[in-house]
Formats: sequence, C-alpha cells, structure tokens
Amino acid sequence: MGRLLAIWCVRGSVACYLGYVSCDLIGMHSRRSFYWQRCLWSLGALLLLLHVLLAFVYFHDGSHASAVRETARQTAALTGLSWGGGVYVNEVFVAYWLLDAGLMWLPGRSSRHAPAIADRTARRWRVVRHGVSAFMMFNATVVFGPPFWRWLFPVSVLALFLGRWYASAHERGDSTSAERR
Repeated sequence: MGRLLAIWCVRGSVACYLGYVSCDLIGMHSRRSFYWQRCLWSLGALLLLLHVLLAFVYFHDGSHASAVRETARQTAALTGLSWGGGVYVNEVFVAYWLLDAGLMWLPGRSSRHAPAIADRTARRWRVVRHGVSAFMMFNATVVFGPPFWRWLFPVSVLALFLGRWYASAHERGDSTSAERR
C-alpha cells in the first residue's frame, strides 16, 4: 500500500504542476485564479515531498545509499552513465519547490504574477520556475516514469501551447475590437 501511495503522490504532484502551468500560460491572472494557482503549486510541492519520504521508506528501506544506487542503476540503463546524483538534484528541487510555494503565501504576493507588473526580476523568476520545473517533470515522467507517460507528456505540452495560443488570439481579438470602437 505504501508503494502505491508513493506512486500516486508523484502523479498528483505532476497533475498539480500541469494545473498550475495551465493557469499561468493561458493567462489566468486574476486575484481568484492566483489563489487557486497558489493552492495547486503548494499541494504539488507537498505531494512531491510526501512521495520522496514514502519512496525512501517503501522502496529503499529508509536508506539514502540505496536510493542513490538504484538511481545510478536506472540512469545507467537509460543513458549508459552510472550516476546517482539525480537523488540529490531531486532533493534540491523539492526544497526549492517548497520554498517557492511558501513564498507565494506571504502577504502582498497575491498580485505577483499579474501582467501589469513590469518588474524584470519577477519575470525572470517566473522563467526560472517554469524552466527548472519543466526539466524536472520531463525527467520524472518521460525518462524515469512509466511507459504511458512518454506519450502523455508531449500531449500535455501540446495542449498547453494550444491553450496559450488560443488565449493569446482571444486577447488580441479583444484588443482589436476595443480599438475599433
């Protein structure tokens, strides 16, 4: 049961990530949508932490060394390089995600993603958030995930880009019709 819970925690974490990215890329920047984005982002981070803890207990008998060895074995099977450092990268990512999610709940952060903010730092942080998270999700799903995730990831990415394209076209259409008035 613990192994199954660990697997479903990481799947839930990926689902929360996709929900967060969907809202962000499609351009949902109202106060209410930001609340739900914070909830998704935070829940995803907590589910990933729970996954890591459960995986250590139920897959590696609480042994960090076992997790490093198994990661090295899986990495070698996929790439030919026996490297277990992915465990450490994953741990840093969990810490980053939890910190970032916690910062979103600080007072005054409710409009941090609003498009009216022209702050370069906020935009750069958003790019870092998406870039690092997408890289980790790609590795977790396509590289190390179950076979059916290999087609689910590209379908999800395509759906996100189509959603963003549709939202952009809709925004341009609204601004064009407003200019005609």
